[in-house]
Parts: sequence; C-alpha cells; structure tokens
Amino acid sequence: MPQVIGVLGVGQDITERKIIEVEKANVAQELQTFIDTANAPIFGIDHNGMVNEWNNKSVEITGYSKEEVMGKSLVDVYISEDFRESVKSVLDDALNGKGTANFEFPIFTVDQRRIEILLNATTRCNVKGEVLDPDSMRFPSLSCRNFELLLEKKMHSTKHWLML
Repeated sequence: MPQVIGVLGVGQDITERKIIEVEKANVAQELQTFIDTANAPIFGIDHNGMVNEWNNKSVEITGYSKEEVMGKSLVDVYISEDFRESVKSVLDDALNGKGTANFEFPIFTVDQRRIEILLNATTRCNVKGEVLDPDSMRFPSLSCRNFELLLEKKMHSTKHWLML
C-alpha cells in the first residue's frame, strides 16, 4: 500500500452563484407574499385538482382556512354540482396550457353562502414562456409575459444592487 503524503483539494469561487441563489430565493418569497396578500382570491391546484395554494383573500371571502382546503378536491368539495363539469373543464384546459379569461362560477362559503367568482385561469410559465410545472396551477395568475416582465424587472434591480 502506498504511503499517503498529503491531500490535494481543488476549489472554486462560488460567491457570485451564492449571491444569485439568495436573490432568487428573495424574489420567490416576494412573489409568494404578493400572492398571499393580493386583494383577489388566488388558489392553486395540482394535476389531480387538489388545492395546493389558497391565499388570504380566498380565506377571507370563503371562510375556509388554508389548512382546511389544502389537499382537497377544489371541484368536488367546493363547487356546486351543476358547475362541476364546466369548472373542471376550464381547470383541465389550464393544466394543459390553454388559459381561460373571465369565467364565472359559484363557490360555496364555509357557512354555505353562494358567492360568484370571476376566474382567469392560466398555466404557470417560466421567463421563457414555457410551461413551468404541469402538475401545479395557480388561478388567477400572472400571464406568462407579465411574469417574465416582472422577473426581468426584479433581476434588473438585483443586477444594479450586485454592481454596487
């Protein structure tokens, strides 16, 4: 067995990458805060139609807490039977890349009041306009182009901060 005389290590400077990772996390947190505090109800579903996002305004207008709705079928639990098929169709279309604007449907509150929702359902996209995650949708969401512009603006302001 050869005698070990030392260790050779190779490293690289990842400072800039770490700064960018932190900024990306900050942007993601800002966007989540935007969703949570928006003055419109924003909800999300996964590819099975289970709720995976429920913002503060959704809580306010329906009376259902985020914990109550997470993981439950939006259509089967919260939509009246006479609208289930049409709501499911709109959501399925969005999951498949086809958005819908100004779709009206009722949803029932925790105390069984019927309220009318005007839905804009769009597919989540990355900054290149590509479908980001076909298993997860948020409604209403920013259009792909609006999201791209928002992210570009945020990254532009970050670039100035990094240059200081």
